[in-house]
Amino acid sequence: MPTNRIDAILTDEQRDQFTAALAAMTGALPFLLDLSPKERKESVKFGEKNRSFVAKGLVVAEGHPEILPASFNLVTFRHDVDLIERLYPLLSALEALYGKLQDTYFAAGSDAYAAALTVYHLTTSSTMKPLAPWKMP
Repeated sequence: MPTNRIDAILTDEQRDQFTAALAAMTGALPFLLDLSPKERKESVKFGEKNRSFVAKGLVVAEGHPEILPASFNLVTFRHDVDLIERLYPLLSALEALYGKLQDTYFAAGSDAYAAALTVYHLTTSSTMKPLAPWKMP
């Protein structure tokens, strides 16, 4: 049997604590959005490569407000830049946690699947009659 990479038990208490922590985090940021695929597609693209461009844009706008049209809302721009800079470390921390959660789920699933395959092969070998759960209808 392949190496078992994880042998852990997630208790009801741990699961409930985790779920409560997620609810508390969601409640702490009531302004979070849930964009539809259409809204994402129609938005100007933003990502890691654009962060410094956005920050430089704010520096230029604040240093030269005279170049901005009257309809340009510098306060809103500043708020958006501040929000992305404050959200970035939170997003990074959640991505790291999500990666660990995914890896743990994958490893446990892979370990369990390998064990099930071993059981399957042992119970369906030519020297043994297939056991009831493995019989195909």
